[in-house]
Amino acid sequence: MSTLNLVDNTQDTHLSDQVSQLQTEDWILFASTVLGSLGMVATGNQMYYFYGLTVGASSKALLSLGPNWKSLEDWLLFAGAFLGSIGTTLSGNTDYMLYGLIFGAIGKALPSLRINHGYGSLEDWILFLIPLFGGIGSALSSETNLAMTGLFFGMIGKALASVDPNAAPPTPPSPPTPTPPPQPSGFAGNRNYILWNNCTPMVNPSVTFTAGSDLNASGNWDLQVNAYAPSGTDAYMQFVIAVTSSGQVQWSIENWPLSGNNLFNTCDQLLYKLPSTFLPKGYSIAVEMNTDASTFKVTSLVFSVNDATGAQVASRNVPLNVTLPLCNGTWNDSYLSQVIGFEPNVVGYNGGVEVAFPSGSLGVLACAANSISPSSSIPGCAETKAGTVENSNMQYSVATQPTPSSVTIGTFVT
Repeated sequence: MSTLNLVDNTQDTHLSDQVSQLQTEDWILFASTVLGSLGMVATGNQMYYFYGLTVGASSKALLSLGPNWKSLEDWLLFAGAFLGSIGTTLSGNTDYMLYGLIFGAIGKALPSLRINHGYGSLEDWILFLIPLFGGIGSALSSETNLAMTGLFFGMIGKALASVDPNAAPPTPPSPPTPTPPPQPSGFAGNRNYILWNNCTPMVNPSVTFTAGSDLNASGNWDLQVNAYAPSGTDAYMQFVIAVTSSGQVQWSIENWPLSGNNLFNTCDQLLYKLPSTFLPKGYSIAVEMNTDASTFKVTSLVFSVNDATGAQVASRNVPLNVTLPLCNGTWNDSYLSQVIGFEPNVVGYNGGVEVAFPSGSLGVLACAANSISPSSSIPGCAETKAGTVENSNMQYSVATQPTPSSVTIGTFVT
């Protein structure tokens, strides 16, 4: 921070330019302190001084709390000014306002000085030291003028030290750059890229779907991950995390043979209740396939939900064994399979349902594994050559590969 030397007359010609660069809160603090003090000098009534500083300090704190309500230092400044004025109103003793303002000034400066290990800005040192020494001097000598003078210079110094004489004048914000539309891949609904590792079993593959807009659908929908098994085993595994029209997030698991009915089904298992009847913008749902380190077979699933801040709000680790909550079929350890490739689809939930998302719906599929790349067809090393029957109008963008272990696919509805 640049500072003003009020004794050096060579700075006076620049004072008005520098003061014009004060923020609103500093303007109010500066003006209230000066006008309150001038009112006291003109009338001999100290209440002009106290009310001027109280208005300035309270405004400084409240305007800072607007964008950052968790700011401890601004709460301390506001509390000192407010409680001091209450004390004076109830008792008629102006010492409450005086020492409340001193407490607030020190409280405003100390957190910044503590965070910076004493290397805070000049304005914090001014606001801390001058009122502190003025208050101590007043307490030792019973001369309130010392505390009032210290408080005056501390508040003025705080406001003026915020000036940056080299700052450029504010410029109007640039208009936002339009987001380019996704580049269509030609895939949509129940046909998407297959993520694979050149017929090598994948290690801990996962998919995270993040809503780029509030996702309202015409019915229940899901992120359906069809994990294709190598030839000679179960044809494919379906790992599903769904969003219902009532705002529930559910998970389910099914294994399918090459033909015929499913081998087993967990049906719908509740994971989380959303704060709305749709998946809000910024929320994400995810499926992680945990593989055995030696056999590379999927031995457990993790279904999870993160909110718009990125905080995880729900997670369920589901072992693939006899503890599965099956609604039909029975478990057999022979159903454990490797993943040769997987296909993430945003489609209707269960029973061949097709859903529609409104125009402007957006999302992102983030796919990962130890090594991964996109393919436009189910690989020949997978037993099955067919995908799911559920469908939607969700389109998929051209896949991009940020790293060898990740692939990103945009989702959109035009």
